[in-house]
Amino acid sequence: MNAFRSAPRSRPRGAALISAVVLALSVAGLAYGLLGESEASRHTVVRSEAKIRSLELAEIGLCRVESSLVQGLTRELMREADAANGTTFVTEPPLWETVDDGLNPAFLRLVLPVTAYGNGTYDVTATCPVTDPQHQHYARRWTVTSHGRIDDAGLAGDRWIECGYWLRSGAAFVDGLLSLEEMVLMGTVTTDSYDSSLGSYASQVDPVTGLGDFGGSLGSNTDSISGTGTVLINGDAIPGPDDATVMGGGATVVGETEPRNEEREFEPTPIEEFQDAYTAFAAGTWDNATNTYTMGGAPAIVAAPGVNVNIGRITPTRKYVDWAFVGNGTVTFPGGTYFFNNFTASAGTILQFTGETKIYVTESFDAGGATFVNSTPNQRAANVQIFAHPYGIPAAPRLPGSSTEWTPEVTLAGGPNSAWVMYGIEAKLTVTGNAEIFGAAVARWIDLSGTSEYHYDRALDWSLQPRPPRLERRYWREVNAAGGAMDVRR
Repeated sequence: MNAFRSAPRSRPRGAALISAVVLALSVAGLAYGLLGESEASRHTVVRSEAKIRSLELAEIGLCRVESSLVQGLTRELMREADAANGTTFVTEPPLWETVDDGLNPAFLRLVLPVTAYGNGTYDVTATCPVTDPQHQHYARRWTVTSHGRIDDAGLAGDRWIECGYWLRSGAAFVDGLLSLEEMVLMGTVTTDSYDSSLGSYASQVDPVTGLGDFGGSLGSNTDSISGTGTVLINGDAIPGPDDATVMGGGATVVGETEPRNEEREFEPTPIEEFQDAYTAFAAGTWDNATNTYTMGGAPAIVAAPGVNVNIGRITPTRKYVDWAFVGNGTVTFPGGTYFFNNFTASAGTILQFTGETKIYVTESFDAGGATFVNSTPNQRAANVQIFAHPYGIPAAPRLPGSSTEWTPEVTLAGGPNSAWVMYGIEAKLTVTGNAEIFGAAVARWIDLSGTSEYHYDRALDWSLQPRPPRLERRYWREVNAAGGAMDVRR
């Protein structure tokens, strides 16, 4: 009886043993799972570190090629200057090579081979379409692919980055006609380019198209560009940041229209230049018998007998330098530096510039009714420079009733020899007449009236306030080994 009753007492001990075994197995499984998860996390961290370090190597490759592109453009611009000036400062070959297999459009290529850096490597390839084989400083739209690879003590990974760049000269007039505000084109406007260091515009016109080279560009520094009518821009039309180029009614832009990344920086012509020009010019004398203005013993302005000259000179009651030419005939500027508060030339007057000329204007320069002739060799626009800024020179009160703030206005007529450059960041430029203009301009406002043919002189790419070349990044994206897009950052 007692043996029969003692049997059930062993069952609780057996159940406890089973529970302990199950718990031990569960804890062991949990520990194994945690160990596996820890190992997976470690691998994830390793992979993430490999990705980061390979991306850093690809970015280092980008920095290297950016420096090489700027150096290459500087070299090509200096080579152009050598050609224009007959010098040989640049003897090194281009940094990039021209690739032309006869099957595909030619392009330029710059390669940085596999380069060791730290515990990894990078290699970079940059390519650019050939838009002007004779002038490689037009190698502007570059596509760069940089590959970074890390291989270090268990870390291994590859990343590829593709970036788009604009590579541009830093010269003041490289945008062609640049308005700091909005630019509006109406009527019939055609643009192209030539290089006065190579000859006249006529010698560089394509007999088939009737146009010069690509490069007759327009720009706005802060605003939009719009055009309607018969407008052909054989160059770029670059609006300000976050703005647009809008062409309607058959208007066409051959080149780029993407907005610039940031506004270009422009400074007014130094006041010291205006003051020096005023001092020297105001000291000259006019001879009524010969219709000649003499400065420093040499003729500075010579007017034909049929031209009447009205001069407002410095007197105790009038402190301004105002000139007006009225009548049929030629007024010759042999070259030199001139200063005018106000300048007017009527219809029938021919303004002929035979030497290197600088004109400083504080209020107005109105030659819209006259004929403007640059007779220096090859219509070299840089030989006739017009600077406009509202400086109070001479330092005297304004005329009674006038404002203390004003906008200088420069009005020029087009013509077969109307070649010049104009710089006035607070001025308005108006081009009148159904004719051609050659050169470039930077002004706050630019108005092209009537039928205009604008020809940019590429010799200006390396003249007049040159600055270092500018490299503008247009986009950044990560790609795979085959070049497929994975991410885009603008």
